[in-house]
Amino acid sequence: MQYGPMQFFMPSGQEPVIWWKNRPISLTLLLIVIQIVALLLTTFLFAFRVDAFGLLAYFSELVLKGQIWRLATYWFVIPPSIWAVVSLLMLWWFGVPVEQFMGWKKFLKFYLTLCLVPAVVCLVFTPGIQRWIEAAMGWSSPGGILTGPFVANAAVFIGFATIYPNAELIFGIKAKHFVWVYLAITVLQAVAYHSLGAVPYWVAAGTAYAYLKFQGVQGGFPWLDRWREEREQARHERAERKRILESKEHFISDQVDPILDKIAREGMQSLTDEEKRILARAKDKLR
Repeated sequence: MQYGPMQFFMPSGQEPVIWWKNRPISLTLLLIVIQIVALLLTTFLFAFRVDAFGLLAYFSELVLKGQIWRLATYWFVIPPSIWAVVSLLMLWWFGVPVEQFMGWKKFLKFYLTLCLVPAVVCLVFTPGIQRWIEAAMGWSSPGGILTGPFVANAAVFIGFATIYPNAELIFGIKAKHFVWVYLAITVLQAVAYHSLGAVPYWVAAGTAYAYLKFQGVQGGFPWLDRWREEREQARHERAERKRILESKEHFISDQVDPILDKIAREGMQSLTDEEKRILARAKDKLR
């Protein structure tokens, strides 16, 4: 499967979010437009020395003090940088095919989940926890700070790779292999800089994969699928063994025990042909 952005620029066969000049507009396109506007507004605020970080960015300490609106507003603080452009490109490339697969309403829930879960997890990194990590490990923690949609947009790529693991991206490299490259780079950065700053990205990646698997998406990473299949098979085998054992116990208590009681009272010669056949079946079952 060859993949390119123009192939998926507009949804096909899906209900669009809105129509504009008789053209269907995808949710992904709306998200990109909103993010571009947010980037321009952030640049404008910075230029006039307005503290957009202090007003809207996510700080776990402040959220825990009751400023819960930051769980939603941090997404709109997008400082101008090359990484902002890369993030928009990732959403452009990978958001539309994921939206096509899910439908825009489910994709909206998926995207909001990717924005919210890392922010909630980062509530763990209070100043006290940050100091403990730095003292115990000598590493810097995520700091409980988030800005922009960078984490969510990167996780959309994980979602794409889960749905289309064998899609060929640049140089013929498959999406599932790019995931390992992406994760390896974040781990190498963590080791090199003694920093846990990639934790939100890891959380979002795991959330994207788990969310889609929970929705019943097949594919993704074969070894994980095999592990899940093996677990399911082992669970089924345990249930089957339990059923067989219970069946044997039921057969013995209902049919064999009365015959044994009869033998104890009257002897083997008292058994009918049917009772002898039941004992023979019981012997076979208990082998």
